[in-house]
Amino acid sequence: MNNENSKIDTPDLRKSKVMLARLTVNSWSAKRFDGRATQEVVANHTQEGADKKDIGRFNKRLILKGASEFEHLVRIEARAREAFHDASLRYDGDGIRLMPVRAYIDYLAHYHVFKDRFDAALEAFLVAYPRLKEEARGALNGLFSEADYPTVDQLRTRYGMTLDIWPFPEAEHFNVDCLSPEAAEAIRHQIEESQLKAFSQSKEELRTRLLEVVSHMADRLLAAADGGRLHDSALTNVQDTIAMLPKLNFLDDPQVTHAIEFARSKLGGFKASYMRANRELCVPAAHAAREVQRTISQEFGIDLNRFGRPEDSANPLSASTSLALFA
Repeated sequence: MNNENSKIDTPDLRKSKVMLARLTVNSWSAKRFDGRATQEVVANHTQEGADKKDIGRFNKRLILKGASEFEHLVRIEARAREAFHDASLRYDGDGIRLMPVRAYIDYLAHYHVFKDRFDAALEAFLVAYPRLKEEARGALNGLFSEADYPTVDQLRTRYGMTLDIWPFPEAEHFNVDCLSPEAAEAIRHQIEESQLKAFSQSKEELRTRLLEVVSHMADRLLAAADGGRLHDSALTNVQDTIAMLPKLNFLDDPQVTHAIEFARSKLGGFKASYMRANRELCVPAAHAAREVQRTISQEFGIDLNRFGRPEDSANPLSASTSLALFA
């Protein structure tokens, strides 16, 4: 294999400063499939001649809805996963994601806060668990089965939150003595191709994240102008995304930087409370969000149909006129 011809032009990762990360949260679903109940439902409700397998499966709730100790634990898990997702970028389908060092430094403090809250909420749930189990016994009546419930000690082992970090694989560092030079070079070439795919995915995710929150902001502002509700999150999500994206731009791509700064200059100062008190400002604010959409889509070559066609656009982009990203 000719090294000079096969070399892929990939960025220098020692400058990009990115790692691989995975957040693992183990928990108990507190739900259980009940075969006997399913058979009873099937027997009582399946029409004659119908396939009994099509009617469904009965899953019972082992902890009743409204159990505050359990639901608090579930909310913390969801928020921890969301914070990890916000601080990282897609990499593969096994929960491993790209995490730039700039994002990791800030995220690590959040992770420790979530882990401490998760551990404390787990202890509170375990204390309440015998009571919650007895409440479920009464509510489930004949569907209750002692075998569905782990002991407190068993339950404790089912929970956990860990953050794993690995270095991003670099082709130039790959070397195995037992492989021929040609085989080793082929593997290095494959690693470089995987790098390029990861870089392309990260740019796609950065632009998509920005346009999704901007599009949602414009939609909610237009609805608010007609008397609809305007939640704080419709605007704070834009500002939070604008604050996070520079940390995720690990390749320091100038187009990404320009898009973020443009969105910041146009949308960074809006407050939901002020908009609710001054509904007449919602329409011009929505137009500003649409302007950000159109400008970023023209520079990045994005089909705005993916995010909802702007109502106030005189000449919206179509898929046929979209340019290639970062061409």
